[in-house]
Amino acid sequence: MKTWENGGYFNREDLIAFRDKLSDTNLFNSIEVDAGAITPDGAAPVRVTVEERKQRTIGAGVSFSTTEGPGGRLFLEYRNLAGRGERARAQFDASEVRQSLDIVVDKPLPRFPGSVFADLSFINDTTDAFNARSLELGAGFAKRWLDDRLETRAGLALETSSVESRLRIAPGVADERTYLISAPVSATWDTEDDPLLLSSGERSSLFVIPYTGTDQFTRLEFVGRSRRRFGADDRFTLAGRFRVAATAGSGLQALPVNKRVFSGGGASVRGYDFQSVGPLDADGLPIGGRSAVEAALEARAVVFGPVQAAAFADAGAAFSDSFPDLAGDYLVGAGGGVRYLSPIGPIRVDVAVPLERRPTDRAFQFYISLGQPF
Repeated sequence: MKTWENGGYFNREDLIAFRDKLSDTNLFNSIEVDAGAITPDGAAPVRVTVEERKQRTIGAGVSFSTTEGPGGRLFLEYRNLAGRGERARAQFDASEVRQSLDIVVDKPLPRFPGSVFADLSFINDTTDAFNARSLELGAGFAKRWLDDRLETRAGLALETSSVESRLRIAPGVADERTYLISAPVSATWDTEDDPLLLSSGERSSLFVIPYTGTDQFTRLEFVGRSRRRFGADDRFTLAGRFRVAATAGSGLQALPVNKRVFSGGGASVRGYDFQSVGPLDADGLPIGGRSAVEAALEARAVVFGPVQAAAFADAGAAFSDSFPDLAGDYLVGAGGGVRYLSPIGPIRVDVAVPLERRPTDRAFQFYISLGQPF
């Protein structure tokens, strides 16, 4: 991982860059990198002093929203499994609409630079549109570029699902077992600060996922988020988020229900029920689509001390076409909230209302969670 060549000219910036690389491994509590005494031949050793972190971390979190009900998260992370920076993480998430267990193992490849990874997921979806139980297994490589601001990923994944549709629009295909092989490829640009605080920087990702097996289709998705601080002492923050998704190669009726594109909910379009932004069937259940567009804008202001006030507007739509109609009809939700900037991250309370309320929509939605929405 060293950032200098043996016998090269001394450059303090090389030592700073090396210290930053060691810090990015998340393996150490403290790191000191400096030059030792110069020898008669003009060379100086590089002295590295580190204090290792504890290898295990256990964490938990809770949330509540009127769209997804009470939720919780429990995770265990183990670092430096075999002494070369390997990381394993097991995480269990649960809410009324989804329960999942994810296990990820990541081995760094400093000379690459990047990593090799493998993951295993068990997912149980219980949404208004469908019930699905899925098993996913994947592996691949990740490579970092441009001072680690850009990361590209490529891999291979196997997935099987037992899907029970609750919709009446496709008689005879309500229950199915799907088997899919995919080759996901992604590129992510990331300059964000703390992932909970999210006070500066931006993050955008492009995903291309070709599937084959029970059905053949390709999912494309582009998501991004950014925020800017301004005013005296950076009192104000303006944050934005967007998502564009498309599906090519399969008609809506043939597409497995759990692979359709949905929109709506606390992480999507606030003010509307989970997955309800888009076309509904005769029973008022979300049909989903092959494409979607979402956008959100949020303004935050420090009121006093660690307390922020926020106002926001979210918009979104799901479409049956392969690619979204950018001039189509959108549903808009708006609202406000309070964030308490606690030592473990912002504790967020939001209330949102649907500005275009349909007979199936509630008068308002309520959200409590840890962390900024974007």
